[in-house]
Amino acid sequence: MTLKQSYIAVFIASLCLCLAMPAHAAINMGVAPPSASADGQNGNPLSITGVLPGDFKEDNENTWYGSTLSNLAMVTSNQYGYRFYISIDSDLLNSSTGKTIPASSLQYMCTYSYNVTSAIQATGTKTHYQTYVPFSLVKSLVYTSGPTADETPSFPTYIDWQHQFKYAITVPANTSPGTYTATIRYRMEETGGGSLSLEKTANISVTVGTKFSLTVDRGNIDFDKMAPGDTKDNTPAEGIVISSFTNSGNPWYLKISNDNPLSSGPYIIPNTDFIWYGWSDGSGRWYGNGTDPFSLTPMLMYSSGAGEGNTMPNGVNNHLKFKLTIPKGQPGGKYLTTVRLTLTE
Repeated sequence: MTLKQSYIAVFIASLCLCLAMPAHAAINMGVAPPSASADGQNGNPLSITGVLPGDFKEDNENTWYGSTLSNLAMVTSNQYGYRFYISIDSDLLNSSTGKTIPASSLQYMCTYSYNVTSAIQATGTKTHYQTYVPFSLVKSLVYTSGPTADETPSFPTYIDWQHQFKYAITVPANTSPGTYTATIRYRMEETGGGSLSLEKTANISVTVGTKFSLTVDRGNIDFDKMAPGDTKDNTPAEGIVISSFTNSGNPWYLKISNDNPLSSGPYIIPNTDFIWYGWSDGSGRWYGNGTDPFSLTPMLMYSSGAGEGNTMPNGVNNHLKFKLTIPKGQPGGKYLTTVRLTLTE
């Protein structure tokens, strides 16, 4: 089955905050890359694409003034220090299906804090610096400006700070495909006698792809030595475990066939003498009744049942055994065939 993935291209633009010198205390904050709207201080939607259930993936980063980052929170003040916070407004929501990814599955990292005015790394208190932290619906402290002259403004002189962020997601293993969105909230609050605060937002989207795969717990079976006229059943004794994984939400079907009859040079053992059977741990229907011979055309082995449109993370296990009869007069040799298992929607 061919999987289709969606890719979201993220463009980037620079943002320059040009602030006149007012005759009073002032603060300002922006988030870059800026949007194309009139309010250029709010961020563009951020995106993490092509991620599958159970995966950990970082966002698509961009280069902005020589720095690699996802987005940039810029803070300006001319009188007071500040505290800087980050939060998320809600769980990530797929508006088409109503399904969600917990907010804590999304993580943020403040990769660098910089004092633009002094052209030095910001010297205030950094919280969980350069490490991923799960998002919370409650504001989380990222940075507190320090008491030094580089960190505490003296009216009317401005100090400008930049906080660089990147993001990552650990997608829960049973997540359905689709695009999930939420709003990141950035907040600054004055300290040292100031009472002003500001908030800016940026949307983030996570596009989860379709998981559709099949695993088999062994790569071969061996009937060992048999003589013409012999029958060997219950092979292998413990059965082969076939696990089907999908998050598509659709019904699915497991089929079985072989590429050719058991063959040794010019000699073959007819498929009518090679039987498959077994059982299922799933809630769907198992079709093998113990008398089904192999076919070069795929035959239905199992069809999914109620609730099996999403089998993540453990999959649905089907168990397969074989019975083989050697025709009388069969020439000696090592006979081989390839058993093919096919998972389809």
